[in-house]
Amino acid sequence: MIKALFYIGHDSFHFEPRIAFLLFSYSGLLLSLPVIHWKTLRRLIGHLRAIANQSERNRMPEHNLAAIWGPTLLTVEGGPEGVATATAADFARTSAEADVCRDLVAGYRRLFGVTEEEISREEKIMRKTENFNRNPNPIKLSGEGDFY
Repeated sequence: MIKALFYIGHDSFHFEPRIAFLLFSYSGLLLSLPVIHWKTLRRLIGHLRAIANQSERNRMPEHNLAAIWGPTLLTVEGGPEGVATATAADFARTSAEADVCRDLVAGYRRLFGVTEEEISREEKIMRKTENFNRNPNPIKLSGEGDFY
């Protein structure tokens, strides 16, 4: 599955007409994952999306996150015993893994079927977290901490 993501993602976003096909291909591959792996990846990519949404403050836009997390999350097995390789010769592969990660983060809502309700809830949690970080000992009003 990871090898398929690697080959589909490599250089694909350089051609605008291919984006729809690329997202369709990613969707098919993601649906082939076992449910627990799909849910885990959805959570991880959702978290990366939330970090990227704060890039004006944390300087971590999609491409920076992808450069770090792509090779970690999407390593293609390539060694003789199936061991993941990490040599200079694998730079192109690492770059493609980062591209796939960037594509997953950019297409998070569509690829993982995220609803407006979920986005709204995530934004509400983010606002509450930011408010808490500004004032960690606030006086709680009745019903103020309810997230749902």
